Amino acid sequence: MELIKKYISDLKNISWISYDENSDA
Repeated sequence: MELIKKYISDLKNISWISYDENSDA
């Protein structure tokens, strides 16, 4: 269960980073 939580957390992090890059550009 913890692994899934970590996976979702990482996914959210990547999503936010991608969003930031798109916003900056």
